[in-house]
Amino acid sequence: MTYDCYHRMLHVSRAGEGTNGFLRYLHDDMMHVLQNGHNPDIWACYFEFPDRRDIPDVSRARYDDYFSTVLEKTRRNEAHPRYTVSLRDAVYCTEHGIVSLTPQAQRSQLLQLPDYVSYGLGTPHTDIFIPEYKAYDGLQTEEGLMLFSQTAEGRRQRGEYEKLLERNFFNPVRKGGELKYWEIIAEPQQVKGQVDRLSFEASDASQPQELEYAAEDILTQGSLLRSYDLFRRQTSQDPAARSLLDLSLKDLLACFTAQHREPHKECVDTMLYPGEKTETTYKIRT
Repeated sequence: MTYDCYHRMLHVSRAGEGTNGFLRYLHDDMMHVLQNGHNPDIWACYFEFPDRRDIPDVSRARYDDYFSTVLEKTRRNEAHPRYTVSLRDAVYCTEHGIVSLTPQAQRSQLLQLPDYVSYGLGTPHTDIFIPEYKAYDGLQTEEGLMLFSQTAEGRRQRGEYEKLLERNFFNPVRKGGELKYWEIIAEPQQVKGQVDRLSFEASDASQPQELEYAAEDILTQGSLLRSYDLFRRQTSQDPAARSLLDLSLKDLLACFTAQHREPHKECVDTMLYPGEKTETTYKIRT
């Protein structure tokens, strides 16, 4: 959602999911603000809810209490804000070649740049080119870095690569060390030819050190999500990896009822910028 300094909603959407969905949302809001002359001193925030049904009704975004309603829902439903971005900072990063949502784009890093403070006193250029970034999954071992797209094919290849690492766990040729999971944000052209490079033949026969790895300098545009010591036994904390016996009654109920929902109309996007007609988008959910 996008809001001003008084927590008044300007745009709320649940149309996209994950980092890729928020990157598209942020790109479109930056374009809208610049092209229509709106004040860029506003904020865009992405909340992750474990269950989409807990997200407050987007059609109510026009009401003054929507921001506090979202915060109350996050406390009750174990949701959390994954990203919060100043649109002025996002425009600054775009003009200076800094990739959004990366560690280099954080306010603490921007404050160290000599022209950042004076930039906030002016009006940003309205004709700048805003790149369309995408998020990629990176799995890094001592042998190298493998990149996977957040698509069905990318998820398939990532699963095959994890199985390959598992099959070679006791291979004496392996270097061991850590397995690191990264989320990397880049323009598709920047990582062309380095994504989803695990073929069927490689996943069946190759050893980890024989694969075609990506250039590790792309990690400067990544955030480390988690890491595992391959020499130690890991206990998974991921609810999705637990057995049914370990799930709570609430988790079990959500698991068994998620597949039996009646079709219903759902508001997925509301835009309320000043001086513009309110635009609302509905979709039929099943």
